Amino acid sequence: MPWDSYEDVPGTPQDLKTGATWHNWGQNQSARPAQIFHPESLGDLRAIVKRALNEGKKVRVCGDGHSWSGLVPTDDFMVFVSKLDKVDVDTTDPARPLVRMESGATVRHVVAAMRSAHVALPIQRRPRHGAIRRSHRDRLPRLRP
Repeated sequence: MPWDSYEDVPGTPQDLKTGATWHNWGQNQSARPAQIFHPESLGDLRAIVKRALNEGKKVRVCGDGHSWSGLVPTDDFMVFVSKLDKVDVDTTDPARPLVRMESGATVRHVVAAMRSAHVALPIQRRPRHGAIRRSHRDRLPRLRP
């Protein structure tokens, strides 16, 4: 494979421009939004939402197009969050590190940031709702280097 990761593959949602037709990966959902956005900061995202409010448009968010439902398709504004991928690991309290991530951060990026900070995600033997089931107030244990 000539790409390092999915994010590098041409033709993925990260490449869509206004006027293009979006399809989910299963090809059972599609849309041709009036505007397609790829915000690079929370400020960009706020501006998009403000514009949508001013113009009476709906905003739908899309990640990598894995949704099977009609949740993403829209004729109004479609926002791809892949560039909102910042990950911050706060180790101010070494016994209780805190990981913050934006909605476009991939598991790959989060794990890399956690590894570099020597932080691990404790996983229960049988998680009920997926591997990451933590609230925004939970802290994570620190790995010993």
